[in-house]
Amino acid sequence: MNTGFKRVLALTIFAALLALALAACGGESDDEATTADTVQEPVSAPAAEPTAAPEGVEGPASEPAPTVEPTAAPTEEPAAPRQTGEVDGITFIVGEGSEATFSVGEELRNLPLPIVAVMRTEELSGEVHLDGRESRVSIDLQTLSSDQAFRDRWTRNRLFGQHPTGTFILPDATPLPDGFTNGDTVETQVTGTLELLGQTFPVTFDIQARDDGDVVVILGKTTFTWDDFGIEKPTAPSVVSLEDEVTVNVLISARPG
Repeated sequence: MNTGFKRVLALTIFAALLALALAACGGESDDEATTADTVQEPVSAPAAEPTAAPEGVEGPASEPAPTVEPTAAPTEEPAAPRQTGEVDGITFIVGEGSEATFSVGEELRNLPLPIVAVMRTEELSGEVHLDGRESRVSIDLQTLSSDQAFRDRWTRNRLFGQHPTGTFILPDATPLPDGFTNGDTVETQVTGTLELLGQTFPVTFDIQARDDGDVVVILGKTTFTWDDFGIEKPTAPSVVSLEDEVTVNVLISARPG
């Protein structure tokens, strides 16, 4: 083998070895790059934005939020109107429309003829029971008035100044007269006690009564003498005389309470 051929063969072998070495170096670089690329800090993916449904395609229907339906407050049934004749468990309140009058024959010096002096008041209060319970009716005696100022002053200041109230007490109004529960006007008689001037006296009233459903009307009438209640007959310079007997009328207008 000549010298030139040997030289060419040696160069060829050297070139092949160099190519292999370069290839080996290049492979290591690619691996390192790949590894470097892999060890990157993780990047959080963006949150998915809701997308509208394509045109013509209905998206999923969202359920409405639950709502609390308002409920109407319970309403009380109106009480049925009281029927005429119903008395059990009912309290009748004495009030507007009631009146008491006291009448006595009187002779005055400046008048030629006797007159009937009348004193009245509408200030009555109390409760009436027609089912066997006690009834009490009070009269404000300080509100009695007449057509004579001197008579009013004497009655309020001297007669009833220390005891301004008179109260009639009826323990039991039963049995009720026939016809009363039908709305008829009935007549009867009741006996109770009168608290007057710090004392208690028996008193009997003649009664007319009627039940109109929305109101019970009672008219009581009695008479008494001054001696019955231990009252000294009133005297005054302008009064010649007073009769012994005094007439009392008590009109009671009582509504179911």
